[in-house]
Order: sequence, then C-alpha cells, then structure tokens
Amino acid sequence: MYYPSPNPKRLPVIRVIKGALRLYKDNFKSYVRLSFIASLWVLPSIFAIIPIAIIAGILVAILGTILSGWVYGLISVLVVLTAIVGWFLVLAYCASKSLLNSALISKLAYQLLENKPNSVSTTRQRIKSLNWVFWWTQFLVGLLLGLINLGLSLLGFVIFELPGYFISSQVTSSFISLIGSVITTIIYLFFVMRLSIPDTVIAIEEINDSYKALEKSWELTKSYVGKIGLIFVGVFLITIPVYVISLIPLLITLITNLAILQNIHSADLSSFSLVFGLAFLVTILLFLCLNIMALPLWQCIKAVIYYDIFPKQSSTN
Repeated sequence: MYYPSPNPKRLPVIRVIKGALRLYKDNFKSYVRLSFIASLWVLPSIFAIIPIAIIAGILVAILGTILSGWVYGLISVLVVLTAIVGWFLVLAYCASKSLLNSALISKLAYQLLENKPNSVSTTRQRIKSLNWVFWWTQFLVGLLLGLINLGLSLLGFVIFELPGYFISSQVTSSFISLIGSVITTIIYLFFVMRLSIPDTVIAIEEINDSYKALEKSWELTKSYVGKIGLIFVGVFLITIPVYVISLIPLLITLITNLAILQNIHSADLSSFSLVFGLAFLVTILLFLCLNIMALPLWQCIKAVIYYDIFPKQSSTN
C-alpha cells in the first residue's frame, strides 16, 4: 500500500509528502514521460506564432495592392484580429492537451492509492474527452485569482498605502505598508489553497462541469487551508535545489567573466554578450527539463491530498 487509509487526523503534512514521494519514485518513468508529453504540447502554440504572423502579413500586403483608404485599414485590422484569435485557439487547444496529460498523472496516482491500478492508455481513454473542461477550469481559476489579486491590491492601497502619505514618519509608513503586504499576501494564498485541486477533482471523478469542480475544490479544502499550505511549502523546499541547478551555467558565466563586467567598455564585451546569451539559453532549457521532472511530484501531492480529505462514502455504503 502506497499510503495508509485516511484516519480521523486528516492530512498529516509529513505523511502526505512521504506518500507522494513514494508514488513519484516508484512510477518515475511513466510519470515523467507524461510530464514530457504535457510540456511538448506547449511548443506548437509557440511555433504557430511565426506562420500565423507571416500569413497575416502577406494578406495585409496583398490587400494593400487592391484596396486603399479606410476600407484597407478596416480590412487589415480584421485580418490582424483574425490572426490573433486563430493563434489564441491554437494556444487554448495545446494548453488543454497539456493540462490533460498533467491531470492524468494525478488520476494514475490516485488509482494506486485506491489499490485499483490501471494502465496509462486505459486511464487516458476515460478522461481524454475532458481536455476542454481542464482548460476552461484553469482559465476560470486564473481569472478568479487575477480578480482577487487586483481587488486585494486596490484594498491594500486604500487601507495601508494611502494613509502613509499623511504620516510624517517614514519608518511608521513603511511598517504599515509592510503589514498591509503581509496581510494581502496571506489572504491571496488562502484563495490559492482553496482553488488548488479542481483539475484533480475533474480527473478523478471524471466530471465535465468546471463550476462543479471549483465548488468541490472549495468545499473539500475549507478545513485544511493551513495544512495544504504547509504541504506546498514542504514540496517547494524539496524542489528548490532542482531549480537552483538550472542557474549553474549562468552563475559560472558571470563568475568567470567578472573582469569584463568590471570594465563595461572592454573590447571583449561583445564576446561576453554572446557567451552570456548562450549560458542564458542553456539555463532556460535546463530549467524546462528539470521542471518536467518536478511536475509529477506536484500532481502526486494533489492526488494524495484529494485521497486523504475526500469523504470515503464508498466504504460506508
């Protein structure tokens, strides 16, 4: 058994992290493969920018030889808007497929927790039609958190920042501003925790209703915000060294070229720029590769959280 059955003391932080780490370790190859596929689905939306922009530019140029005046301007704007909408649809489709493969990891992990393991292909078949549900749910989560962040920023400015302009003491003003930042950050993180598992709900329960998934995430996490926060902090601390590794090429480049940096007018500055650019590119690629390895752990964490806090109605029926 990967994880003990839930007990009255739900969501013990250490046990959740250990359970997720064991799932991650024992299924490393299959989970990382899915994470890699999820990451690959992001690439078409990036590469699609170039052909879409070229096609739009050609159409605008052709229209310029046929039309003129306000008609040409209007049609050109419509072409550009159509290109933007077309690229957004490609982006949305690729994102939906990426989110589907990420959520698939959570479902596979949950099935192991339930002692009902299943193959990747069989599990994928069960949720492959939900890719747009995953996308719309993630869009709603992003929208809600964005609005909450905006509201908290405005509220923090009115309550904590604005009074500082009428306080003569700079120290007092800065202290009030700091307190305001801490309070608004805590409130924002509260909402992040409450909306942290809707994708896991969709994958495990196989529901095609984004609003129901958000409601379920809100309901299940209401008594465990603090523990979920501690779990996420714990996983973040575990994965920090992984992301620090990606900075090594950049740090080595900076350290070995300190002499050039101290003399900004050096003739070698152009060569340093090239080396720095290559090091930066390597850092980005390394970061993406390491992120592929870290993603399954986060999905396992969410599966264990769901398993531990979801009422086991089936065992009582």
